[in-house]
Amino acid sequence: MTASQIYIFVVFIALLLIGAAMFLFKKKKKRKKATFLITLSMIFVVVGIVLNNQTMGYIFIGIGVLFAIIDIIKKSKKN
Repeated sequence: MTASQIYIFVVFIALLLIGAAMFLFKKKKKRKKATFLITLSMIFVVVGIVLNNQTMGYIFIGIGVLFAIIDIIKKSKKN
């Protein structure tokens, strides 16, 4: 096995362990629905990651982060 294959294997095992721990120790609490701004934010971030053009990718990620910050501010003022 090469070094990169070992790295991928270790990361895969770590993710499996984290998933198993989350499944075993999960709490039964009510989850909040995602708001429109958070959904839009995640879409922009994913599009920014997928784009090959660096400039446009960074712009989309920035827009996504901006929407997330706006949503956080709205939620903090609501409480």
